[in-house]
Amino acid sequence: MNDQPHGFGIEVWVDNSRYEGNYSHGKKDGFGKYYWNDGSFYMGNWSSNVMDGFGIHYWADGRVKYIFN
Repeated sequence: MNDQPHGFGIEVWVDNSRYEGNYSHGKKDGFGKYYWNDGSFYMGNWSSNVMDGFGIHYWADGRVKYIFN
């Protein structure tokens, strides 16, 4: 859609962090996973590029946080 991601996609940054999930009109939207380069990751809902709604954040050291907003 106008050269913007729409639907499922994968985005990778130079520091090897990455997003795998849904896009709507160029923005992270719906379900997706974001991986930081330290091994931590977030899995959950996104709205307009922001982690939003239910999600789970897993830290590289084993901590887990459930997010409800």
